[in-house]
Amino acid sequence: MGSLAARQIEMISEQWKANHLKAMACWEFGDLLLYCVEAFDRINREDEGYRQEVFNGNAEHSGEIEETIGNLYVKWHSACKPFEATLASYRQDGHVVEYADRFLQCLRETEGILTDDATFFADDTLVDLRDQAIDDHKKGETLDVDWSS
Repeated sequence: MGSLAARQIEMISEQWKANHLKAMACWEFGDLLLYCVEAFDRINREDEGYRQEVFNGNAEHSGEIEETIGNLYVKWHSACKPFEATLASYRQDGHVVEYADRFLQCLRETEGILTDDATFFADDTLVDLRDQAIDDHKKGETLDVDWSS
């Protein structure tokens, strides 16, 4: 009888330890996601800063700089994309992972940046809207706008 109680206590202790270790790993994973988000934000600031300088006339457009920034997005995506599956696993187990939503937002944004415009804007919804706009224009249901003034 005493050995059964001892075994139950041991099982409780092992289960608690396993749950605790998983929770700690999840917490550390959130820190990793934060690091990913911070890296993305840094790349994004460099990208926006460069584009603003070109727009303001303070810098010339440089294909080399654009390629460098593009490569940073590619490297970020390659390094961080695998974490999406780990995140899904934690969430499936019922864990709340800090910075998960922001991480996923960065991932989607990077995928949008890295997708060429023809592919990105070929979504069925956009195609349907374009076709509807053309049809409306042909029917005379649109307004002509004078953009010259």
